[in-house]
Amino acid sequence: MRLIDGWNKAYRFISVQIATAATILAFGYDYIPEIKENLPPGWAKYAILAILISRLIKQGPKNDTN
Repeated sequence: MRLIDGWNKAYRFISVQIATAATILAFGYDYIPEIKENLPPGWAKYAILAILISRLIKQGPKNDTN
C-alpha cells in the first residue's frame, strides 16, 4: 500500500472534505445536542454515499506512473 502522490495536499479533495465533515458530525453527534436535533435518523448512510460518489468524480489529472 502506498500513499497517493501529493498526499500532503489531500485536504483539497472533495472526498476528503466530505469524509472530514462526516467524521466531525459523527463525533459531535453524542456531545452537541444541536447536531442530534437537526440530523435525521440514519444520516450516516447518506454521508457514506456522498463519500463514495465523490470518489467517482475525477479529482485531478490522471497519473499514469502507477
